[in-house]
Amino acid sequence: MAAVKSALGSHYQDLEIVEAELLNEDSMMKAIEGSTYVAHHASPYYLDNKTREELVEPAVQGTVGTMKACTAWGIKRCVFTSSFACIRWTTKEGAPPDNVFDERYWSSPDREGGMGDYAASKVLAEMAGWDYQKANPGFEVVTICPTLILGPGIGSPNVVSQEFVKSIMEDTSSSIKCASNYYVDVRDVAKAHIRAIEVPEAANKRFMVHSEHITVEEIRDTLAKHYGSKGFKPGCDKIDAKGALGIKNDNSASINILGMDYIPAEKTLIDMADSMFASDVLKASG
Repeated sequence: MAAVKSALGSHYQDLEIVEAELLNEDSMMKAIEGSTYVAHHASPYYLDNKTREELVEPAVQGTVGTMKACTAWGIKRCVFTSSFACIRWTTKEGAPPDNVFDERYWSSPDREGGMGDYAASKVLAEMAGWDYQKANPGFEVVTICPTLILGPGIGSPNVVSQEFVKSIMEDTSSSIKCASNYYVDVRDVAKAHIRAIEVPEAANKRFMVHSEHITVEEIRDTLAKHYGSKGFKPGCDKIDAKGALGIKNDNSASINILGMDYIPAEKTLIDMADSMFASDVLKASG
């Protein structure tokens, strides 16, 4: 709790913070009591040293527990954070014929070639949420499916997106495997959730959320242009971007319905790198 207050700074004065546990439905029920709208963000994200079950159980149970509380308290709309991972990893037969993905497509944990444990936890959680709402249609649901989230952060460093940018800045390997050449600013993800609550036409829809197409080579070149003078020689040869080859996305629903106007990727990268310098995640040598 102290870390949350510290990260929010002066904004904390405008918020009431209560404790909830994804695997404890009673705590979720108490946390949501009295609300009109719910934005459900939390889901464990570990790439190493966790079993699939350790990721899937809290993701699915936390989502269903949130849905049950929405039913109990007469919530108008629940917006929850899903992932592009829930769209990208279709079966071969279920993939778009032109390789252009939009919200109609669903990943399959049983696909040939497998699916990462985190990605599987996200798709199973989103499916569980829609299944619950179908059986209990008393409230509206909206899901936000962002690509890899970048941008300036608050609070604790060493999040996955910082690892990704740091690995390019320092030309080292990363645990991240790129699923597309699309990224999204964390501030736009927050905006998408707010608009998903506010816009009536968003009810019961999925939204893929991301900025313009940008390759890891272009990310490398952008960072080199702005931070080469600080002693950095960015590189991307150690980044696994094979999964992004040939993939295109159509995010027009987020633009036409939510009214999203995305922050350019270059600004996202600059603001993120600057925040990483400010928090000593990156250290200039030049």
